[in-house]
Amino acid sequence: MPLKSLVSLEDFRNTYPGCAYAPSLKKVGHLLPLSMDHRLFPHVNRLVAFTLFSGYIEKGYRPYLSEKPEMLAKTERLFGGVFEDADYEPRTIYRGKGGQLRPKESGRPFGRILSVLGVPVGKPKSRAQLELPPYIMDAVKRAKTDPLAMQTLRDFSAVMLKLRLRTRQPPRTTAAGVEKRSPFHLLELPESTNKKSAEKFARQVLKLLKTVSKREMTLHVRPYRNRWMAVIRFVDPLSRSADGRYVSSR
Repeated sequence: MPLKSLVSLEDFRNTYPGCAYAPSLKKVGHLLPLSMDHRLFPHVNRLVAFTLFSGYIEKGYRPYLSEKPEMLAKTERLFGGVFEDADYEPRTIYRGKGGQLRPKESGRPFGRILSVLGVPVGKPKSRAQLELPPYIMDAVKRAKTDPLAMQTLRDFSAVMLKLRLRTRQPPRTTAAGVEKRSPFHLLELPESTNKKSAEKFARQVLKLLKTVSKREMTLHVRPYRNRWMAVIRFVDPLSRSADGRYVSSR
């Protein structure tokens, strides 16, 4: 039995004119209708995670991605795998540490797909509400009995960890003397202008991580540059697999 369609041609009706323009729409026609069992959905799922945690969608539905050069190169390959004849503006690298990747006008239909899947439109600094995509929360409910849902969550969380996980080295000295302690990992989530929204989003992410991992984690919300940032701390440090992914399960 085919899975429910997450994105269809109907989602392009009465939207931004550039998205409904026939020549542009042909570039994503091979993705529609899009469901979780579509052969290219794993790539789209990773791009959703990348855009949600390290980019945004402009009001005209153009995706905007910002990260380290090596991560942008990987993401460009992902785009190329699902978005036919992808064309980009010249990539900008800032002091060799970070950069941006933005498809040209023809990338709007794909931005529309990302928005229908749950990536919010608008710059992240103005966001008051943060939520995981509905298809991810639905997969969380089905993961125990649905291998495809579980794999979708693992792929999504792997990108999230790659982008947002930070290693912290605790102080080696305390008031009681010298104490050797192991480094720990923090998952720093996108900030929100609303404290309750930041906490709600963090609880969704925590539920996702506890679905794919048995590790012990704690949640904290703290002020950050006139906004609020939720942080999930892994009690035990994570390790990396052979392909560079963080291993989040025991």
